[in-house]
Amino acid sequence: MNCFKSLVVVFLAMNICLSQSSQEEFVFYFGNNSSALRSNELSKLNKFIAEANQYKYEISKVETYCDSVGTIEFNNELSLKRLQYIKTIFTQKAIEVQSYSSKGENHSLDNMKGKTNQENRKAVVYFKKRASDLENVLRVSSEGDKFGSVMNSLDKNATINLDLQFVGGTAQLLEGSYREVENLYQFLKANEELKSFIRGHVCCSDNMTLSTERAYTVYSLLIKKGIHPDRLDFKGFNRTVPVVYPEVTEEDQQRNRRVDVVFSKLN
Repeated sequence: MNCFKSLVVVFLAMNICLSQSSQEEFVFYFGNNSSALRSNELSKLNKFIAEANQYKYEISKVETYCDSVGTIEFNNELSLKRLQYIKTIFTQKAIEVQSYSSKGENHSLDNMKGKTNQENRKAVVYFKKRASDLENVLRVSSEGDKFGSVMNSLDKNATINLDLQFVGGTAQLLEGSYREVENLYQFLKANEELKSFIRGHVCCSDNMTLSTERAYTVYSLLIKKGIHPDRLDFKGFNRTVPVVYPEVTEEDQQRNRRVDVVFSKLN
């Protein structure tokens, strides 16, 4: 028995060490030829900064990239401007970063073959969570976080917009969006009495197929992670449920092209 207890202690200690050493990535994207973030991506960054301050993330480095459209000189300068933009925000928010690096176009061409131009217009933040804070970060509370607010409004079929980005015109998630799917999975895993109706929406012109495929992308990822199909459903709504009408600005379009989730209790 004492031997068994010793093995348990060693196993737990190894898990803690692994948790402390595991490095995660936070990814966000820039518009074409832009060194500033659009409002939705800036909102994601500010949310990450709030978490980093609250849970004392250890941020090892920030890297910026660009696509291969245009001259190498222009693109490398653009990547550097993106880096300075992020560095200014982090400095203003008192976020400590060990190193900053502008990768530019050369890195995109050499090491990111198969990526689209949109996927290469990005910044990546590498960080670690302290082992003692991992449970708090994944905790599902009844207040103070997006998914937690669902528990207070189930009688109204609570709807949550997911922070997702897709490759333009496809149902392929951009790299930084998988974190949001993981958040949804953790919430559903912790609240087994809930079911989810995943809805896809598009903007600009009719495309029922794309809206359905984007909803299915989220649905299939949750199935693969272990959520039972009886708790999930999905459907594309084309442009029939806009958040903003009429669509006047690019920001209006961004708000309308989305995937949201309607939560309800299992029967």
